Amino acid sequence: MLVPLLLSAALAGPPAWSALDNALQPVRPTPCDPDVERDCRVMAAHLTPIGFSAAGAFAYLELPPDEAVGCLLWELVVVDLVSDKVLERQSWRDRPHEECESVGGLAQLYKTHGARWQAILDKHEIEPTELAIQPVPFERSGDHIGVRLVVGRDQWEDGDLSVPIGVSVRSRSHGEKTVGTVVERPGPAMRFVWDHSVVGMVVSPFEARAAVVVRSVRRGYEGPPHVEDVVVFGASLDKGFK
Repeated sequence: MLVPLLLSAALAGPPAWSALDNALQPVRPTPCDPDVERDCRVMAAHLTPIGFSAAGAFAYLELPPDEAVGCLLWELVVVDLVSDKVLERQSWRDRPHEECESVGGLAQLYKTHGARWQAILDKHEIEPTELAIQPVPFERSGDHIGVRLVVGRDQWEDGDLSVPIGVSVRSRSHGEKTVGTVVERPGPAMRFVWDHSVVGMVVSPFEARAAVVVRSVRRGYEGPPHVEDVVVFGASLDKGFK
């Protein structure tokens, strides 16, 4: 089944569902710059790891912030941590749009779509495991693993400013390498994407590979409160370093 807690829920009822809802890991925001944004309220995103495949695929549940929709929009994502290609991204609301004001949640969503979730995991040979986003740095097999963000040079295109930020994994045993890039968009008058930070890593139980989770703040659709976005990059923990 999807995760041990989901199996327990199917057999034992609501208590296990509430346990899974509580297990959703908030990606904590840090304050935005009050000199740029007078209103620094931020709606947090949530990401919960589901499992890995032996071939390097990683599955997770994401709950993006609700920008006044009124329904929870769950996303089941499967990403290839070797190529960073998204293999699958399926979204479901926890209830029909016309019922957005009623009580809903993950339990109702799984009751309706659980079989489809399981089919996606089976398709990509994902083995559900109890996982957590591990803060960095950490020790693994005698190595010290960390992640840092490296700010690049300002880039201007058609009057718009963007700043590339490299996501760099550091290993005491192997060196350092860039596994991906995020982009900050300060804007001339207001910020549109900013406040990038590393949430942590989720390490595969099958191989020396991990998912690196990075968060950023994006300007709200109609201004504050602003919203968090999360992005996942794959990283081998023993190859590709310099």
